[in-house]
Order: sequence, then structure tokens, then C-alpha cells
Amino acid sequence: MIATEILEGSLTKNSFQNYNRSINYYKDFLALYFPASSVLPISLEYLVLFIAYCMHRELSFNTVSSYVSMLNYVQKMAGFPDLSKSFVIKKCLEGFRKKKARADTRLPITPAILKRLVESLTHLGFSKFLQILLKAMYLMAFHAFLRVGEITSTSSSPKNIISFTSVNFLLTGEHPFAVLLDMSHFKHHTGKSCHKFQINCNVKNVDLCPVHAVWEYCKMRGIQNGPLFCFMDGKPIPRQYFTRQLQLSLQWAGCDTAVYKGHSFRIGAASSAAMMGISSDNIQLMGRWHSDAYKKYIRIPVLNI
Repeated sequence: MIATEILEGSLTKNSFQNYNRSINYYKDFLALYFPASSVLPISLEYLVLFIAYCMHRELSFNTVSSYVSMLNYVQKMAGFPDLSKSFVIKKCLEGFRKKKARADTRLPITPAILKRLVESLTHLGFSKFLQILLKAMYLMAFHAFLRVGEITSTSSSPKNIISFTSVNFLLTGEHPFAVLLDMSHFKHHTGKSCHKFQINCNVKNVDLCPVHAVWEYCKMRGIQNGPLFCFMDGKPIPRQYFTRQLQLSLQWAGCDTAVYKGHSFRIGAASSAAMMGISSDNIQLMGRWHSDAYKKYIRIPVLNI
């Protein structure tokens, strides 16, 4: 077959197997609907129908996008027109992607769940330092609308971690009444100005007060420079480590770890703020959203638990 011969002469063995898989899938499509048709050349009409066929077979968008790309490579190698740049094909793939996009099933961590997470820390066998560390991380992630990448170490955005020097306590005598976050690096930040965020002390419930929690943590942490949240040796908290400890807390609290994730703190913060009657503009400002993307985080009906 000409398509196979073209591939064998231009690709490595592994690449040939991947490309051949896309051709075989396209051949199955032709055999089912257009048995008299040859593989090449691929017409625009057939490629559109092939995308619809893949969608009907419930293939993922990435798989179908790869198949279309590979088929067009074979098409071009044989001297036929490249269909990948066709407006129709681009729109078909765009529609496929949107149709296959998974709904965000993550649920918000509510104040009630947050309380249970903090309570879990004294029941999971953690050291005193880890109890104080994780309590501060949980409470700050919620009350400051933080992304997990801003309190943990990731390879993709190390500069977004909140540093120790970004935190300032406002004191009355020797006791803090608020903490001020001065954030100069975060996702989608334009770099034009710092984002200042003040969290006031929860005088009604000190056990769940983020200001008191971070104050107690910093007294154990010390004043050395580096990330705000770190181990005793100064190394940042890896994201995987934090995720695992959060899962243990969620399980202890009776929460499904399939729908409660690290980002549930941020979702919960936005949802709780909306429940309190805080304006949309202020929620967008507090969460550092630069578009109306914050609206998808507000999930008020879920809060009735």
C-alpha cells in the first residue's frame, strides 16, 4: 500500500508504528462507511466525517488530534494538499475539544470542612512541627485564595512560591492582629505591581485563625530567607508531599479525595466569599483573577452540606 510504503521510508520504527495506527483507524472508518474508497488522497469531506466517527467512538481529543496530524503528514508526503490548515478542520477539532472537555468536578472546601481538616492534624500521627506547618498552609490557602503552586514547590513555576519576606505581621504590642501578604509573582501576573492582601485575626475562633496559625508556624520556622512554607532545613514543601498529607486529612474528615483537591481551597474561598455577600469585583481582586474566570469557582449550591 502506498501510504505504508511512504511511512516506512521516512520514519523511525516507533514513529512508524504510531503513524500506521492512525492509518489503520482511518481504514476501519473507510471500510465501514466507504468500502470502495482508497486511503489516499484524503478528501476534506472524508476527514470531517472521520473526526465525527472518532467522536462517536469516544476517542479522546488528543488522540484524534494526533490521528488528524499523522494522516495529513502522509497526505503531504504523497504530494496531496495539506488539510490540517483548513478552516473547516480547525473548527471541527475545536468543536471536538470543547465537546470532550471534562467538567470540573472539584468541590469547594467549606469552612466546616476546613475545621475538620485542621482537627485531623492531631489524629494522624504527625510531628508537632508538621501539625503547625500544615495548619498554617491549610488556613492560608483558604483565607488568601492561594493556588497550591504558591505554597509548594513545583518544577513549572518555582518563582511563584510565596517567600518569607513577602509576609508581614501587623502587631498590637507583641501580638499580631493581621498578616499582610505582598505578592509580586503569581500566575497571570503582569509584573506591573505587587498584590497586597491583608488577612485579619479571627478573634472569635483562635484555633481557626490564619493569622495566629502563621504566627505560630513562623516562630518555629525561624527568620531565614527562602519560601514561606518549608521544612526545618529550609527546603520548600514539594507539591506531591502536600497533596499526600491533604489526602490523609480529607480521608480522616470523611471527604472524597476524588473531588476534593488542593485547588478546592481556592474554590472554597471564592464560594464562601460569595455566600457572605462580597461583591464580584472584590472576589476577583482577592483571588487575583484578571478575567471573569473567577465565576466558575463560585459554587454556592454545593455549600449546603
